[in-house]
Amino acid sequence: MPLDDSDLQGVQAALTGTTATNADLQNISQDDFVRTAVIMLVGIIIVLIVITRSVSSSLFIIASLLLEYLLLLQ
Repeated sequence: MPLDDSDLQGVQAALTGTTATNADLQNISQDDFVRTAVIMLVGIIIVLIVITRSVSSSLFIIASLLLEYLLLLQ
């Protein structure tokens, strides 16, 4: 009996259990990490602008730190 002829048309199925829960938590955590990293970088740039009184110096400091971080990941 094909499913097209059954009463199951339009039914949505979902997975439950530890694996599905862990996958959902990983997706949420990854999204939160990216959001937190962006907010943190903006805050650090603002503090550096106040301390150095120079936008270009602050951006150079952040760029050099990000470049060093990316090189360390390799």
